[in-house]
Amino acid sequence: ALYFQRMKIEICFRDLKSLLHIHKVMNKSQVYLNKMLAMVMLAYAISLIVGEAILVIGMLAFGG
Repeated sequence: ALYFQRMKIEICFRDLKSLLHIHKVMNKSQVYLNKMLAMVMLAYAISLIVGEAILVIGMLAFGG
């Protein structure tokens, strides 16, 4: 069971790297790429939270 959970995480990271075209940046160090990936994921999470807040505020303001 643990193997399948880890595999899902690895597939998610692979897909995210592919989506962001990180595999094309081969001359950068692994540490740099890990930091960049963490920052991108953090920015994405923040944008989701802000987007949800805007949606909720809009629903409250317009009675939706």
